[in-house]
Amino acid sequence: MPRSIIRFEEELTRAVTQNSSLNHLADFLVLLYDLEDPHDTSKAIYALYRVFATIISSGKLTLGGDESAKAVKGWLWEQLSAYVDYLGALLQDDEKSLRVCSVKPPPWKY
Repeated sequence: MPRSIIRFEEELTRAVTQNSSLNHLADFLVLLYDLEDPHDTSKAIYALYRVFATIISSGKLTLGGDESAKAVKGWLWEQLSAYVDYLGALLQDDEKSLRVCSVKPPPWKY
């Protein structure tokens, strides 16, 4: 697995807990889109699942807040939507393992 998948997950999880920038989320999605190896792709899918689960459980997608908070939440919803769209597209993939991981909840750890 590329080290960048682990690094992105760790950085984003830390950013959620420290209430700091989540801008690397967009970079992580770009990495996911660019992966060609099905094994690496499934690892990135599961890592992003855990990141989004952390974001959701922290309340970062809830309603409310000032205009700045609403802009951030809107951006986070866009990133989540892009991830979900990607998972939906995998249902048509030739690689069976990718079709399965697009609908099967991941293990919490690697």
